[in-house]
Amino acid sequence: MISASDLASIQAAAATLLDTACTVTRNTSTAATVYGARQSSITTIYSGQCSMAKPTAGQMQAYANVVGNLVTWIIKLPYGTAVERGDTITIGTDVLTVQAVLNPHSLAALTLLLATEVR
Repeated sequence: MISASDLASIQAAAATLLDTACTVTRNTSTAATVYGARQSSITTIYSGQCSMAKPTAGQMQAYANVVGNLVTWIIKLPYGTAVERGDTITIGTDVLTVQAVLNPHSLAALTLLLATEVR
């Protein structure tokens, strides 16, 4: 069994391997105006390093109902980054929408997301 300190060390080491700058933002609804309309604001959830990889055929098949024929990426962020479906990831000039947070059934070194390109 891996101790909590060993797991934290593994997660810290994995985070050093992330090689691309990114920003994760969330559009949040604010209170209604005096006219009844809702306003929204964009909140930065994370700004730092990430990595991108193509999903496996199995991942694409498992999430086919979510991603369809969109250009899809696995995004890797430091473990514990609080990302939700619908968040926006900006990597350089590329903009992606988080479609799923891939929660592990065991120990995890990174937070993994399935995201699609916004066209």
